[in-house]
Amino acid sequence: CGTVVDHPALAWRGVLVDVSEAPMALLDAKALVNLMSTLKFNVLHIRVADGVAWLPTVLDEGGEVATGFAELQAYAAGRHIAVVPEIDVAAEALTAVTTAQVLGRVAATTRAHVVHVGGRSVDAGRVAGPRRCGDRVGRAADDVAAAGAVVMAWEC
Repeated sequence: CGTVVDHPALAWRGVLVDVSEAPMALLDAKALVNLMSTLKFNVLHIRVADGVAWLPTVLDEGGEVATGFAELQAYAAGRHIAVVPEIDVAAEALTAVTTAQVLGRVAATTRAHVVHVGGRSVDAGRVAGPRRCGDRVGRAADDVAAAGAVVMAWEC
C-alpha cells in the first residue's frame, strides 16, 4: 500500500466579487460559495462598499453588521471558505468618524479576521493627491487593527 499526500499548492485560493458595482443577492452569493467549495477555493474576497456609501448588504440601518452579510459568512465558513470584505475608504463622502465606526463593526464580526481597505474610488479632481488618500487608508488600517482584525491594504 502507498500513502497519498494531497494539499493545495497555494494557501489563498480565492475569488474576488465586486458587489458595490454589481449587487448580488444572498442566494446567488451562496451559489457562488457552493461552486467555490466544489473547486477547492477557500477565500471569497468581496468588495462590499464603494467610496460613496456603505451598502445595506454589509450594514443595516442601525449601523450594525447586516444579517445577510453575517449569514453569508456563516454559510461560507461551513464550507471552509473565509469571507474577506473589502471597503473603499478614500472618498470625500466618508467622514473619519463614520469610517472608523463602520470598519470597527465589520472588523469585529468578520470571521476571516481580515479586512481589506483601499482607495480605488479616488477622483483625482476631488481628492488632494495620493497623500490624502494614503492618509485615509492609513487611518482605516489603524481602525481595523484596533478592532482585532488583520489589515489588507493597497496604496491609492
